[in-house]
Amino acid sequence: MPSEDFDTAISEITQIYINLMKESYESLGINYGKTENDIDWRNYMVDDPISFDDGLYLGDGGEIDFTGYTGGIISIEKLLSIYPGANKNYATAALIALEKYGGSIGLSDKGKLLVLAQFAHESGNFKFTHELGYGKGKKYGVPTGPYNQIYYGRGPIQITWEANYKAITEQCFPKIGINADIHRNPDLCCSNLIVGCAASLCWFMLPGNGKRAIAAANSGDVVGLTRAINGGTAGLSERIKNTQKILAAVI
Repeated sequence: MPSEDFDTAISEITQIYINLMKESYESLGINYGKTENDIDWRNYMVDDPISFDDGLYLGDGGEIDFTGYTGGIISIEKLLSIYPGANKNYATAALIALEKYGGSIGLSDKGKLLVLAQFAHESGNFKFTHELGYGKGKKYGVPTGPYNQIYYGRGPIQITWEANYKAITEQCFPKIGINADIHRNPDLCCSNLIVGCAASLCWFMLPGNGKRAIAAANSGDVVGLTRAINGGTAGLSERIKNTQKILAAVI
């Protein structure tokens, strides 16, 4: 097949995929957006390849048992009442990661709740674990590095680019006590929910917007936190609503 025909076929398949995801988001009550930029920010996680059981496994082989877990900053029951369509394991993994590692990266309890609201928004209310299109058409969407992996967006706050996967593996994970190599195996962010949520938290430890995001979260600044994570204010009204719902559930 000529390369032009192949590119056309891929483009048509991608458009069909986007249309299907648009319908899926709309069925969930999520505003997918109308312009290309809107669709780009809503370009999150299409499926969840995990076969769920009663526990999740950390990279060091340790099992986390969800039985009886109620959460520290907010109970899983309250969180699921806000997001009834959420995957319970995914929502619980987010709570565990925030409770276990949030303080070590500088988040207050209020900051953890604001970040939880952003996790919910970015993951389609705890349903989707990676980027639609797997980075196709993006500069980071090609195999690279010593492991020849594609470092497209993974996790509830998407981690992109090889340098970030490498930095999280080598610099951030050891500081919070996680033994997992997402540089060698980036799909761990999708196949292990704790690793994926912890990797998203470790983004806050990286140079750049991470420090600003922590300060915004701790001060209750949803707009500032959104700008730090998103680079703008796309989906701000939904992010504010998410935050208000979560805060109302714990007050």
